[in-house]
Amino acid sequence: MSREDTRSRRVNVLGAEITGTRPDLLWQRTDGKIDTGVLLDFI
Repeated sequence: MSREDTRSRRVNVLGAEITGTRPDLLWQRTDGKIDTGVLLDFI
């Protein structure tokens, strides 16, 4: 997911919903391009 912040800079965020006894949202902001290596590190 990519969005422009209030200063017109790109913000890249990876997110995942963790299910179990209590659902939770895990997220990670990254300054660079999200590629395969970044995704695998996140997982």
